[in-house]
Amino acid sequence: MVGMVCRPACPVPAPDTRRRIAYDEVPRSSNATMTSTTAGWGRKERLVILGFLCAVGLALRVALTLGSPNQPYPDETFLLDQAHRIVWGYGITPIDWRTGMRSWYLPGLIAPVFWVGDRVLPLRNPCLLAATLFFGLISLAPVICGFLWAERLGGKVAAILTAGLAAVWLDLVYFGPRALHEVLAGHLLIFGLYLAFPGVPVLSRARMVAAGGLWGFACIDRIQLAPVFAVLGVYCLFKHRGLLWGGLLAGFVAALCAYGAIDWLTLGHPWQSAYTYYDVAVIRGFATSFGVAPWYYFISKLVSFWGAALLPMVCLACLGARRMPLLGMLAAAVLLSHSLVPHKEYRFVYTGLMLLVLLAGIGCSDILNRLQFPARGALPCVLCFAITSAVLAAQPTFRSLLAKNQGEILSFGQIGADAGACGIILWQDYWWQTPGYTGLHRDIPIYEAGSDVRLRRYRNGANYIVAASPLDSPGDFTLARTFTRGAPVYLYHRAGGCSREYLSERVLNPMPGADPNP
Repeated sequence: MVGMVCRPACPVPAPDTRRRIAYDEVPRSSNATMTSTTAGWGRKERLVILGFLCAVGLALRVALTLGSPNQPYPDETFLLDQAHRIVWGYGITPIDWRTGMRSWYLPGLIAPVFWVGDRVLPLRNPCLLAATLFFGLISLAPVICGFLWAERLGGKVAAILTAGLAAVWLDLVYFGPRALHEVLAGHLLIFGLYLAFPGVPVLSRARMVAAGGLWGFACIDRIQLAPVFAVLGVYCLFKHRGLLWGGLLAGFVAALCAYGAIDWLTLGHPWQSAYTYYDVAVIRGFATSFGVAPWYYFISKLVSFWGAALLPMVCLACLGARRMPLLGMLAAAVLLSHSLVPHKEYRFVYTGLMLLVLLAGIGCSDILNRLQFPARGALPCVLCFAITSAVLAAQPTFRSLLAKNQGEILSFGQIGADAGACGIILWQDYWWQTPGYTGLHRDIPIYEAGSDVRLRRYRNGANYIVAASPLDSPGDFTLARTFTRGAPVYLYHRAGGCSREYLSERVLNPMPGADPNP
């Protein structure tokens, strides 16, 4: 008909929109195993399965943390004690907090959790459970993101297997709920990766702003991950020219400015914690005073912790990296960059381990899809991974980690529950090996005594002694309990009150190295 205009059935995307879609991150698929988000199951079923896997992951994390209390890293206690100071007004202040090496961003994040936990949880000391639940929920990042990524790669089998592996694998269960900078930074990174590269076109600028903000906080709070973000930036620049860079950079810069403002308000200068930490730890070499390890340290640790499971996991991860090369490059960047740093600790590469586990789940699910396994076949595989994790946890290497400083933690918990407790002496033990006032949750003095002279000096100022070795002359103190798991700890108690004569010498602002024999 003359004059009739033919209208398209669907709107035609603008050229720049088509370019963004073309260059958006879609996980690499080798054949028809790529499925739609809802292929083969309904929305309710997906939520139920994901909720179940998250519940299992959270339960394992809480059970391991509280069922076998341990403190291998004093940094965690330092951090929690600062949040405790914000809420209750007392706690030990290590020198790195007094000199501005640490930002108050993370204690400020934990403090409301303590405040709410104190009013909601029916416990005398809600701090440890509240912190574990808070960080445990955040630690579900690889479970949730792995489920959603893998679902688009291989449907039900891939989603269940990848998320299930992230929920039960030992390293993620152990480190996930801990209040450590490198752990939180890893979770922020993975959340940001999914927001920016979910596997489908991203046209939402707000979503990219959120991704950039998460990456900004992760990078500035854990500056050791800067090379990883550099790799991420280069990858995006060359592989995703149509990315919504404006939103991503706006979020990243906004996070850096917010972090700088927190330092300005609490320490006196913007980003003071970042450049002070770099100056002290890197330029002055303070970090190397805690030990120097060879370049192959992380490889040897993986062999020690994962044993016979290491080779299969690495092979599966390599297979998964073919499908999601970005995660593989970031995992390699974490391991390589940290291998060049003189001072090394296993926890430093948590982000790389998390990415490695996700890639192993994707690689394993790819094999199951090629063999045409049904969805229910993924559950036995998850159970096999859970059994493997349990076997690894029972090995001497990990058992020693699970029992580290457990005696001090249980001693402080027992002392805090005694309404008559009025002072503690640490005999041949150090304050940084204890859970601090977060574990004690009582404003009573703590004294260090490594010699008989000091023990006699503080004897009247405390009615509890936490000893790393038995007392030869306990006097009016009697042995109340012995903790034998890990390094033995002896808890002594006496009846009566405490003198406040030496209250000014309590441990509140300790100086490292000032007293090698406390």
